[in-house]
Amino acid sequence: MTPHWTDVLPAIGAVGSLLIAVIGFGILIYQIKQLERAIRGDTQSGLYDQTFEIMRFIADNPQIRPYFYEGKELRPGDESYDLIMTATEMVADFFEHVVLQKVNLPSEVWQKWCFQIQKTYSNSPTLREYYTTNKLAYSVNVIALCEQGKKHDELAE
Repeated sequence: MTPHWTDVLPAIGAVGSLLIAVIGFGILIYQIKQLERAIRGDTQSGLYDQTFEIMRFIADNPQIRPYFYEGKELRPGDESYDLIMTATEMVADFFEHVVLQKVNLPSEVWQKWCFQIQKTYSNSPTLREYYTTNKLAYSVNVIALCEQGKKHDELAE
């Protein structure tokens, strides 16, 4: 008994549909991975663009640098008090943004950002004081990341 073409045709159609579905899912997975790469690339690019703008602001106002990199303390009567506080808020807000982008960053890149955030926090009494004074304005994640770096520094001393 040989199968009739009306029996074979639906079976071929079912197998063909299965193959098309498998290929479709493969293409979909590929597109999702490409989209993930694009998001990660855009995230990194955006963060580096913002870093560049902050660095340019500091370069245009060199009196800011010691307050973030050399441990210089800011006093209310300092000539550049308002400028330093503006820069401090910019840096604090930027660090918050970096922490919010953690899910869009590869692990190795995230670790580099953590190091940079913790290093800046550790070297800047002004930034530490700003976060303490404005703790409610920032996520617990950014505060915890900053303080974690400070604890590592204290243990190393």
